[in-house]
Amino acid sequence: MDIIKFRQPIYRDGKFDRFRHWGRIGVGFTMPILPGNCDGEIKPDEQFIGRKDKNGKEIYKGDLIHVDGDRMLKVVWNVDSWVLLVQAPKEETPYYWNFENWDTLEVTGNIHESEGK
Repeated sequence: MDIIKFRQPIYRDGKFDRFRHWGRIGVGFTMPILPGNCDGEIKPDEQFIGRKDKNGKEIYKGDLIHVDGDRMLKVVWNVDSWVLLVQAPKEETPYYWNFENWDTLEVTGNIHESEGK
């Protein structure tokens, strides 16, 4: 069964409000919201990477994973695969981590809900 899903971040008054999910799941297809058909500002879509974390939560581009202290991992697309972008305050240059055991990680948030925190 093909699963192609996206989420649309919707902002209201400059702050994250909610996600609107759309895509193809099996034989059904849900259309995205078009600008002008929404009560808020629509940000670029984020794709479901086809994996789930250790709690069964779907992982999307832009999700955040925290590990060992200050280290933050962000799910991104890099050339031809989904990878984790590793960012830590003490490291000058972020780097990509080509990770395979997605089901051992735990999604702790996303780039939208953590803004301003």
